[in-house]
Amino acid sequence: MLTHSDMRLFVTSVLAEEPWKYDSKVIPMPWRQAEADAIKTKLGSGGLTLGYYNCDGNVSNQLPLRAQILIVHQVLPHPPILRGVDTVVSTMKKAGHTVIEWKPYKHDYAVNLINGIYAGDGGTDIFNTLKESGEPAIPNFKDLINPSLPKVDMNELWDVQLKKWAFQSEYLEQFRIAEELLGKEIDAIIAPITPTAAIRHNMFKYYGYASAINLLDFTSVVVPVTFADKNIDKKNEGYKPLNDLDKTVQEEC
Repeated sequence: MLTHSDMRLFVTSVLAEEPWKYDSKVIPMPWRQAEADAIKTKLGSGGLTLGYYNCDGNVSNQLPLRAQILIVHQVLPHPPILRGVDTVVSTMKKAGHTVIEWKPYKHDYAVNLINGIYAGDGGTDIFNTLKESGEPAIPNFKDLINPSLPKVDMNELWDVQLKKWAFQSEYLEQFRIAEELLGKEIDAIIAPITPTAAIRHNMFKYYGYASAINLLDFTSVVVPVTFADKNIDKKNEGYKPLNDLDKTVQEEC
């Protein structure tokens, strides 16, 4: 398992080689020690400002009535994931950091948009590579990039990229608005990476938590927090699914 020190060593080692001299797409940006020191000071003094969300459908598992709103492509995480987010949030608050609720902005739109990007070539590139292995695509793979989907033409492709750019700009504006109200910079967002812990084979159905962040091109890291515990992480039997996809995911709880 990678530690903070391991990650720091990796990044500083790569930057020390000045990769921008060999790759035109790399921004010339050496390791900024002053930035690292500023964050270290915030960490030690309870000075971080963090946002968090535990559901991309803006639904609290404590308020089942709100869960009756129909929202396509949004899923409530299972109890151990919700507990993991709660654990991080409460720990950061106890350490004196400012933690605010973050409302996911148009994540359903983001998931729909990136799913179209994934399948923009009708799966040609990926399925050609799969053919070389001689093995069929696993069911989950077909759910994400179905070979029967039509390819988009060049104009449609550029249109999707413009929509992606516009969404990124809109999301950045949400940060600016929140920071103006807070009077300080938001350092990071705490959120699930998937709605489930371990899952049965072929039953992973929702990629939205990771996909929305991928569409935004945000820097992110997955941090192990805890383990699922059947004695603690009880299913909320009164929960009303957000939509059919959410119902399928909740049935695996």
